Amino acid sequence: LRLRSDSASKRDHAVIGFLFACYRPRYFWFELMSLLRRFLIALILTLLEPSDPLQQLLFLFLMLTFLGLHYFLRPYSHRKENVLELLSSCTLILVYAITVAVGHNNTSAGGQASWSSVVAVVAAWALASLLLAAYLFLI
Repeated sequence: LRLRSDSASKRDHAVIGFLFACYRPRYFWFELMSLLRRFLIALILTLLEPSDPLQQLLFLFLMLTFLGLHYFLRPYSHRKENVLELLSSCTLILVYAITVAVGHNNTSAGGQASWSSVVAVVAAWALASLLLAAYLFLI
């Protein structure tokens, strides 16, 4: 069994180091968790019908599981990156919930988009932006 040389290790770090450089050293593997989350989201959203309650349940379970995991581990080296990841996950959950509500509203109203749905999406986006700005720049 031969140990790797320091030069090989430095070369590997130079080639793939960007994948884990933003994480704390003991959470170098967390990029794989992010990829797994994205893959599972894509799988759930493409294989199940949007009106299927199972899609909604699985999506929310998946997002809340990864949100909790990220909250407790805080894998990024910098506090702001952890906060941004948490806020982006919350925003994704909010946007999905609004999309489901709008889709339900549109199918019950004969497929016509309502202004209340548009206002709800804009209000949610504005609220998320304000919370992010307040948290990152005022505190």
